[in-house]
Amino acid sequence: QDEQDIRENTAAIAALVGDALKNAVHAVRTGNQKLANLTVLGDGEINRAVRAVDHDCHRFIVRHLPSAGHLRLMSATIRAVIALERIGDYAVSIARVATRMSSPPDQQLATAMDNMAAESAEMLERAMQAFVEGNAEQAKAIALMADQVERLRAGALDDLAHGHAERSTDDLFAMFTLYSMLERVSDQAKNLCEEAV
Repeated sequence: QDEQDIRENTAAIAALVGDALKNAVHAVRTGNQKLANLTVLGDGEINRAVRAVDHDCHRFIVRHLPSAGHLRLMSATIRAVIALERIGDYAVSIARVATRMSSPPDQQLATAMDNMAAESAEMLERAMQAFVEGNAEQAKAIALMADQVERLRAGALDDLAHGHAERSTDDLFAMFTLYSMLERVSDQAKNLCEEAV
């Protein structure tokens, strides 16, 4: 039961993080300052949930003195929730982009952002499913998606450098930050895959 609770609570953190990421990207796309601020404030809930799972993992080790698979699960879970917390931090950084931009991104920038966000979010969701289920083969396959996110980022940055002279330098830098954060989401999802393996 303790192990099941830890698995479920870790999955709940992933759901919170996924929602934060989706809301942050939507805030940038629409220029919704209120949603951006709510996303930043919501990071506290993610951090508290991460600390709770970390505490539960350590308590599990003390209570059950696990070995082999159970000990590896606790160790991997502690590292996994750290990865999830970082993704929550990236969502906060993306939400702050919405508060810094003079106007929402144009269609071309928004499309690049949406494509990266969709790939990263799918990778995160599938990586977390593989982690919770302990599915190493699925995790190995999902880790390969990080290459696609990197290609999307490279294309988006190339477009950013050559096609948007009408935007302010601050806006362009904000979009650069956003693209970088979305790529880092995929990097952390890849880390989750490695923990599942």
